[in-house]
Amino acid sequence: GEIKSFRCGAGISVKPNTPLSSVRPYLDELDRLLIMTVEPGFGGQKFMPAMMDKVRQAVEWRAQGGYKYDIEVDGGLDAHTTVTAVEAGAEVIVAGTAVFGQPNLKDAIQGLRNAAAHALSHCEEFGREQDDALLGGLFATQGLKTLPLLAQTQAQFFSEARALRDKM
Repeated sequence: GEIKSFRCGAGISVKPNTPLSSVRPYLDELDRLLIMTVEPGFGGQKFMPAMMDKVRQAVEWRAQGGYKYDIEVDGGLDAHTTVTAVEAGAEVIVAGTAVFGQPNLKDAIQGLRNAAAHALSHCEEFGREQDDALLGGLFATQGLKTLPLLAQTQAQFFSEARALRDKM
């Protein structure tokens, strides 16, 4: 209600030790459900594959209830874990260390894009329609700055990413 009255999207995040059932009463209000795949707080943590059960449950609840939220995952995502997350049903991928921890931003981003595209090519095997919009939901984060990896031109992204990395 109130958040949307300001023409903003509503989202909620679920930490690894928080039961997904705790957000179920709010699903009809959400635009985005963020499932943390690490304990929030610092970058470079190892991806927690057990969180994919939460992603699959969120997909199921969305289908059953006719909800409209996107499912986002954040934490420990790289080219390998992105495939796991997309196959489980994640639609928005947030990567920090996998991008900013690499010497070549372009190669790091391309690796994530390729991983997401590979997973999407197998979506029908997992009972999901292929969704090209997912590739517009690949983001790199560093601190409080979030850069969409595909929503801008590559030149704009690389310029901002380099400036951000230079400040670190």
